[in-house]
Order: sequence, then C-alpha cells, then structure tokens
Amino acid sequence: HPLLEEFGTHPDILFVTITGDSDMDLWKTSLSKNLFTTASAQNLYAAGITHPALKQYHIQAFPEQMLLDKEGRILQVGGFPSDLDGWRQLLQTYLTQDT
Repeated sequence: HPLLEEFGTHPDILFVTITGDSDMDLWKTSLSKNLFTTASAQNLYAAGITHPALKQYHIQAFPEQMLLDKEGRILQVGGFPSDLDGWRQLLQTYLTQDT
C-alpha cells in the first residue's frame, strides 16, 4: 500500500475504512488478511448500514471512496485516479490548497 507508506505519517492525512457489514467476525477475518485495507489505516466497524457515520456521509454501497478535509467536509466522492501517480497528485493538490 504505497500511499499509506508515503502519506501515512503526514499530520493532515488519515486513511480510514469503515465497514457496513453486520458480521464482526467476517470483518475481523478480512482485516487479518489485509484484503481491503491494512493495519496502518484506521479501520472502523459500523455494525451495519444504519450507523450514523454512514448516514452522515450518505454511504449506501461498498466500497465507497471519499476524500474528506480535516473538519470532515467532503472534498471529493468518486472520479478518483486509477493509478498511484494520479493519487499522489490528487493528495498533493488538496494538501497544497490547505496551506
């Protein structure tokens, strides 16, 4: 997970996953296998799709990719780059705007 390695210690970036799965054992198994994330990310369990955080950000399907600012405001939903360099440029653009 090169982006986590490159930006994981940046004070203004936090990589977060949140699952809407109601089966905690299944979620723990997927975490242990690093199927969709890594231990370096903040991995959250919502215990189903009715969790307030999922409602707040209108997340109804998984996976959902979102880019939020430090205050939790949505910067971008969808339309993300498909390659590593594109992600680097995207993150750098938002970080530059924030300074």
